[in-house]
Amino acid sequence: MHPMPWARTVHGAAAAVPVPTKFQAASKGSWPPVPDLFDVITYFRARGDSYTLIASIGFWVGEEPSKALTARGLKLWYEAELERRAAAKASIR
Repeated sequence: MHPMPWARTVHGAAAAVPVPTKFQAASKGSWPPVPDLFDVITYFRARGDSYTLIASIGFWVGEEPSKALTARGLKLWYEAELERRAAAKASIR
């Protein structure tokens, strides 16, 4: 739980100060860019980590963060994405 930042107005009343979201902060260049999920999984797989260990971090696909991918789901998603990217790369050539 984070405390709400407060500031005094011109008239002395306390008012909540809006805090920039991560997206707003990233657009200003103060945050590093968020890596693609595929790149993150590739990094962990290159280190030799198992899908079970990687899935324990709690990745999700889509707009529903309450449904994290299982190790099997992560493996299936990663392999499908790998095939999709290979096919896209082959179609460019």
